[in-house]
Amino acid sequence: MKNKQIAITFLILAIPAYFSCSSAGKISTQKPGPLSLSLIHEEAIVKDSQTGLVWVNSKNACYLHRIGPVSISDTPQKAIDHYSNLTFAGNSEWRLPTDAELSDFVIKTKSQNLQLAYIFEGCKTIIAANGKFVKTEKSDEAGIIEDMIAGGAGVRCVNDKIN
Repeated sequence: MKNKQIAITFLILAIPAYFSCSSAGKISTQKPGPLSLSLIHEEAIVKDSQTGLVWVNSKNACYLHRIGPVSISDTPQKAIDHYSNLTFAGNSEWRLPTDAELSDFVIKTKSQNLQLAYIFEGCKTIIAANGKFVKTEKSDEAGIIEDMIAGGAGVRCVNDKIN
């Protein structure tokens, strides 16, 4: 009888842990909201049911400026040019988001406790198409838009043409 209790306790504790812990784009302690994780052609995306936007959720698709193919000093135009040629999830119409789109997404991400994929797990800033920077959900100021930053910034591409 005691072995059955131990086995049941293990299952009760292990199954939620299996589904809830990851830093590579999983929901940990999912809260209701408009964002949902899914795969298109086996590539991770986040869909926003309120805006209709689809976001890349792969650290291999949108690189960190400091170590990726685009230098922070070249942004935003070089980043815009580079990421407009991105093919991901079977689609090639990706773009950098506006600062308002990015801020809204980050705030929703934080409120839903969504853990997104980053090359640098501590990424606290992402660049928008207009050259402004938005604090990520990893920051204490998630969603805040700034004109300048010190250090590197990440990129998170968006698509408004995927249904």
